[in-house]
Amino acid sequence: MGESVTIIRRTLGAVDDYGNPTFTTAEVTVPGCLVGWGSTNEPVTVEGSPIDTQMMLYMPAGSTVQDEDIFVVRGNRYVKDGFSQEWTSMLNVSKGVVVALRRRDG
Repeated sequence: MGESVTIIRRTLGAVDDYGNPTFTTAEVTVPGCLVGWGSTNEPVTVEGSPIDTQMMLYMPAGSTVQDEDIFVVRGNRYVKDGFSQEWTSMLNVSKGVVVALRRRDG
């Protein structure tokens, strides 16, 4: 049940020639996620008319979320909006991790 979501995670790489840390990215696939679509908004700005999209992503128990994770849901990239939290279904049948996501197009 659910769908797979990819997390693009920043990881610490080697130290450069000047002693500074470098970073790489790794992709982590999380199967069994549920998507709860939220709102969309079309604010008018000087730069144009962007479209903001928000959603809730319900991930299986034991899933980890880090501060700079980028989530790929149905081919679109989203950033985390706030802290991830543990969740339990109304009938206490399933548990997991819920995270609010957002993106801006335009």
